[in-house]
Amino acid sequence: MTGQSRVDPRSGTTLVLAPEGLTTLSTDGGRAFIPAPAGYTLSHFAEGAIVVGRGETPVDGWWDWHFEVDPENAALRRLGPAY
Repeated sequence: MTGQSRVDPRSGTTLVLAPEGLTTLSTDGGRAFIPAPAGYTLSHFAEGAIVVGRGETPVDGWWDWHFEVDPENAALRRLGPAY
């Protein structure tokens, strides 16, 4: 599903999900795009500001991974498998 949005509880930034990445809308009116990591498409939000990325190939046996959103640094950090 695309077009989902969520507010990052730490920063108040609105996150808008698309398969190719996240658009961030900050409380001061700023806008940025965080691309999905290479080899992944973004699928859906998990708890909080966590997104699930679906890989083109498995990593350590897993196709789907949780990524933490860091809107202040326009980055996604892989956390662990999504199951």
